[in-house]
Amino acid sequence: MKKIIDILIKARFTFFKPKNKKIVILDPAVSKPIEDLFFRLDYFYLYSRNEEINLFVLLKALINYKKNKNLSFNQVYILTYLNYLEPKIIINVTDHNIFFLNLKKYFPEAKLILIQQAWFAVDTFQKILKNKRKFSMSKFKVDYACLYGRNTSLFYSKFMKTKYLVTGSVKNNNFSIKKSNDKSIVFISQFRMHINYNFKKNTFNNISDENLFYRHLNKYCKKYNKRLFVLSCHTEQKLEEEYFNRNLGTDNFVFISKSNWKDTYINSEDFNYFVTSSSTLGYELMAKGKRVAFVFLKKFFNWKFENIKSSFFAIKDEGFFWTKSEVYEKFEKILNNAFFCSVLRHRLNIKKYINPYMVYDKGNKKFINFITRLNNREL
Repeated sequence: MKKIIDILIKARFTFFKPKNKKIVILDPAVSKPIEDLFFRLDYFYLYSRNEEINLFVLLKALINYKKNKNLSFNQVYILTYLNYLEPKIIINVTDHNIFFLNLKKYFPEAKLILIQQAWFAVDTFQKILKNKRKFSMSKFKVDYACLYGRNTSLFYSKFMKTKYLVTGSVKNNNFSIKKSNDKSIVFISQFRMHINYNFKKNTFNNISDENLFYRHLNKYCKKYNKRLFVLSCHTEQKLEEEYFNRNLGTDNFVFISKSNWKDTYINSEDFNYFVTSSSTLGYELMAKGKRVAFVFLKKFFNWKFENIKSSFFAIKDEGFFWTKSEVYEKFEKILNNAFFCSVLRHRLNIKKYINPYMVYDKGNKKFINFITRLNNREL
């Protein structure tokens, strides 16, 4: 009951019979970054997390729910809404949502498009493989999947039958490359509350390899006279900033906060040298030509599909610009390789090791051309 009351208090309400829309974009909580790609097209955002509730659809869904007890009420609400909208194209960026992946079952005539927005954690991937059996399907049917890079298809193909289009990160593609600062190093935060903070004890967890990593980072910056910045990954940053104050020292770095997803990309454009563990942003920036060193922390090792070789570090533990070693000398070596190698060597590294997993398409030309042709029924 409390949950229902919270939803009713926070939600916006509308009461109109939905009109037909050619394009429906699901789940604006995570799909807002792609909105600019559709501004010339007839599209509609379908809220799926109770942020906005259509009372007309809600009443119809209550009736339909009695006939669909195998689905949650939220799922019946979404299906009811889509039946009124009658879309020709359905856009989904929540690629781990089993229900969204199965929408072709309910709307076989609509074109179902998946846009990759992140990389899977291993447990998410395993959950998809396990739960798809509930739908009595060997693979989910999706018309098109827009991926970061060609190798991403290796794990999508395990649970999805589709046509692949390599577009890169549609968020990253919105931002151009500009001349940037070589006098600083930016560490891309991957602070995770469920890993780095102990709620029962109300304190930060002590993770040995992270502690050692931060000591290495401070040592390197002092040796090479580089100013250290930390690029936040959360909009609520109080605990995140406190965590880095404790591990790096308040006088040893500058914390870069953000208020929305765009700030991450805008702030990163001011710099050229980056260090990360396995952040998607690291791949995005290197695909654009930035200098990025990857030092992999153990807490992230099980999040990747090493058996499917979904990244260069799944092929071998150490390469020209990445390492799993905790030894400072190797840390220093791969940072120097990443930051100071020749332009030619850097371009070759991007082509060989980054582009199979992430490409950069300035202005999203490939995706805009694709969705325009699909909208015009040329595909």
